[in-house]
Amino acid sequence: MGERTDDSSSGNRTEVDPVKKAKVILYSSVYALTEALQVDENMRERVRDWDLVVQWTLPVDETTVYLTFKDIDVEITKGRHENPDVEFGFNSIEDALAVFSGTLSPSQMMAKVTVKGDLEEAAKMAVLFKMATKYSP
Repeated sequence: MGERTDDSSSGNRTEVDPVKKAKVILYSSVYALTEALQVDENMRERVRDWDLVVQWTLPVDETTVYLTFKDIDVEITKGRHENPDVEFGFNSIEDALAVFSGTLSPSQMMAKVTVKGDLEEAAKMAVLFKMATKYSP
């Protein structure tokens, strides 16, 4: 069942489809990470000299997005990369929502996902995502 929210236009409570919510949060979280990198020197130092592709995939309809890091520059691409260095796949939509909530430690985040590729880089990415949550509402 979806999460209930207020519909401010009518005052009614409506259900939010968790898959749609996960898609919106996935895209907005990745975008927010790239914006945080622009303003946070500590985050930029962590990605300096990265040459890395990191991909996220939701479990329901294969919604996929990836980031391409080149030094401190980062680019977002919707869709699947043929050969990412790190790939995060979520075990369920609920796990994806928990990870994107920003309330989990990096180790808790890693327990909610399957990781393919370089585990050391995956752990660095988890820390970077956690650092970016300080810029979330």
